Amino acid sequence: MPANTDRKQRTYRYELWRAAPLVAFLAVGAVTLGWLAEVSAALIIAATLLLVPEIKWRKKARPSSALVEEVSE
Repeated sequence: MPANTDRKQRTYRYELWRAAPLVAFLAVGAVTLGWLAEVSAALIIAATLLLVPEIKWRKKARPSSALVEEVSE
C-alpha cells in the first residue's frame, strides 16, 4: 500500500473524530435529550458487553513471570 493512501486514511479517521461533537450538537437539536441519552447509554453498555469475553479470558489465564534478560554494563 502506498504511503500516500495510508496518510489519507489517517486523515479521514481524524476528520471523523473531529466531526463527532458537531454531529452530537446537531442531534440534540433534532431529537430529544432523553432519546440521545438512551442511545448513548446503549452504546456504552454494548461496548462493555464486547469486553466481557476478554475479562473472562484474562481471569482464566495462568499467571506467568516476566521474561527479563540480564544486561551487562
